[in-house]
Amino acid sequence: MDRNIHMENQFEDLRAQLHIDCGKCCGLCCTALYFSKSEGFPSNKKAGKPCPNLLSDFRCKIHSQLSQEGLKGCIAYDCFGAGQKVTQMIYSGSAWKTMPPDRAQEMFDVFIRVYQLHQILWYLIEALSLTAAQKHKNELKGLILKIQTTVGNSPADICSFDIEAYRKRVNHVLKEAGDSVGESVGGNKTGKLD
Repeated sequence: MDRNIHMENQFEDLRAQLHIDCGKCCGLCCTALYFSKSEGFPSNKKAGKPCPNLLSDFRCKIHSQLSQEGLKGCIAYDCFGAGQKVTQMIYSGSAWKTMPPDRAQEMFDVFIRVYQLHQILWYLIEALSLTAAQKHKNELKGLILKIQTTVGNSPADICSFDIEAYRKRVNHVLKEAGDSVGESVGGNKTGKLD
């Protein structure tokens, strides 16, 4: 049984870009997304409306009290670096507050799609770091490069990208990689995105 299941891969720098940097974002998660008080957020909020705790500089008014307030949804949320990618790279540092409503809505839509793609990207990079998944490395690399290309495109191209069809391809490869890992450690575990 192979106990050394992880290895370094060429996408470690890319994985580092999937960490949240709220200081380089314009409060996209606090504005673009719907959230519910019952899920550990401050209040019920419609998508596209700013959280009442979002300050004019895009910081959170109650950030230091999230634990005391029991706001598990806010604490646990991870955009996988989509916020800073959309704000700084795709919209060149512009904020939704300075845009016409239709352009702001476009930015929210792009954020949600980039968030989904970055989440998938995290799984692909993780799979590529598994020693037993190396027989699938070309497919994994191809899927990673497709995300890199897609999130480097225009907002219109990002919004028209068929994420569901792409997710099906990713699920197939992750399942095969998971089967390989399961076999190498003596089990039969599989990997799949929901």
